[in-house]
Amino acid sequence: MRSSCFLLSVLCFVSASCDGMFEGIYDEPVEEQQSEFGFKNTTMIPATEDMPAYSRGWLYVKTVQYTEWTYIHFDSKTFVSAGVDEEYDGDWDIAIHRYEVKTNGGKVKKTEYSDFESLLGDKKNWEGEYREDAWTTDKVAIDLSGILNFDVKFLETYCSTVIDWVEVIYPPYPPTYKNHDKIFIIKLDNGKSIGIRLENYVNNNGVKAYLTLEYVYPFPFEKK
Repeated sequence: MRSSCFLLSVLCFVSASCDGMFEGIYDEPVEEQQSEFGFKNTTMIPATEDMPAYSRGWLYVKTVQYTEWTYIHFDSKTFVSAGVDEEYDGDWDIAIHRYEVKTNGGKVKKTEYSDFESLLGDKKNWEGEYREDAWTTDKVAIDLSGILNFDVKFLETYCSTVIDWVEVIYPPYPPTYKNHDKIFIIKLDNGKSIGIRLENYVNNNGVKAYLTLEYVYPFPFEKK
């Protein structure tokens, strides 16, 4: 019993960023109840004297496959899944792998707010450092088949080290998960911005990597 606990403890240190790595072991396949994915319940907010118009809504996305990125484009309200070894050449703003996120040349800031009403009313909180994606070699796990032999394969790729919306907690074993629901502002390479937060990361059956995201787009920075 002690040796088993030791093995599990060691596995927690395979990567400093091992969030979400054990779901494939502990989650049993369950028929999903969320039948529709994509952009839902979008509301258009009209412009004011000092703020441009923007849309606010929800995005439901399934990211259960370790071998895929889901590429999301906010102008067209579309998303496409592609393999981690593919060079996706379509239009996209952000891409999600399980819980990790990369931007298409963008920069990200984590705010102190969990609700958009408060954030939109505090323009000073929009300021501060926005960080580009960083090159990572131990964050995006793509093959956990050898995890019990300490052999986890990671994708070497750029991704955001700012977006940390799911925390894996151990002990106990299997681990528990905590949702960090802070809003992130993403400044895109095309000059537009996204405000986005994770509302939930499980479907109606409790299966992980079924993400419910609340968003504001374009994030309404002041008119010049």
